[in-house]
Amino acid sequence: MNPGLRSRVNQKLHQAWLLLEAAAHQADPLQEVAWQQACYEGAIKALEGAGRAFLKELASAYRLPPEGIRSVNDLQQLADRRSQTLPELVKWDIAARDKRHPLGQLNEHLRWMELQGLKPAAPSAPSTQGDIPLLVQEDNPNNPLVRLQQARDLHQGIKGLIETLRQGLYEE
Repeated sequence: MNPGLRSRVNQKLHQAWLLLEAAAHQADPLQEVAWQQACYEGAIKALEGAGRAFLKELASAYRLPPEGIRSVNDLQQLADRRSQTLPELVKWDIAARDKRHPLGQLNEHLRWMELQGLKPAAPSAPSTQGDIPLLVQEDNPNNPLVRLQQARDLHQGIKGLIETLRQGLYEE
């Protein structure tokens, strides 16, 4: 077992937490929405990195080479070549496919981020005052505060899943 891989998972989880905490601290109201969006996107990317790092940690725990593992399929193929069963990988994969589980929701957030720059700008109503609206509707899923809360929930769920799966790995 490579303790550096376990540390990498912990680092990525901590980075996500730090970004989510930092989102609440912006003194300039004109930059608040942009700051919250940057913190949200950074946290989602850190959670993605934590997931990839956990797959490498899992490989190492089963004495499989972690190099080149970027997905569940990569690790499953490696385990299959050695006729190994990785029960934690099965549980991870089930969670990743479940749209109700935070790990399954992570991919939706990554897709949402990817599509943001690809959408054509919505036509706006002509403004008589030339003001830029800074307030976002509270029930709007694009509201940074809604996205930040969702990211906090993802963080807690993914962290909890990793802790649970680690218990089974290191009990022996």
